[in-house]
Amino acid sequence: VDGGWVLVATGGLSYASTGSDGSGYDCAKAAGHKVVTPVPSLAPLLVQEGYVRHLQGLSLRNIEFSAWDAKKCLYKEFGELLFTHHGISGPVALSASAVIGRRLRESPLSGRIDLKPALSEEQLDARILREFESNSNKRLKNALSSLYPASLTPVIIQLSGISPDC
Repeated sequence: VDGGWVLVATGGLSYASTGSDGSGYDCAKAAGHKVVTPVPSLAPLLVQEGYVRHLQGLSLRNIEFSAWDAKKCLYKEFGELLFTHHGISGPVALSASAVIGRRLRESPLSGRIDLKPALSEEQLDARILREFESNSNKRLKNALSSLYPASLTPVIIQLSGISPDC
């Protein structure tokens, strides 16, 4: 079109069953266009830890999610997160993927979920001690019910290395 632009929307590579299978990139290359290497954006994040599949369907609200490259924080946001069979999704994960997508091509990153971001470390410590005090006759697996969602409790106990029956 006389020096104007033509936009062809074909989808990316993220969801082949919807037509986002990358064929649009091949079409653009065949037409002589330069294609920048695509990176994930606004897509769920894959997680290496196997316990994530046990959390599938768990939705967390009012958490803080951050993505890290060693000691450098690349992304941090407060909001909602959803565990999937292979990783995490939800608003904070999708937004994170837009920021860290290129970096993930270079090397794996680590993610952190702060379940109680409104509490300082001292406040959280005091809260946990109060819960243990008021549940002193209960087993650990039962004493944590007021701190975490039920489906998260076994994972927290597994990661702590403490016997659930103590």
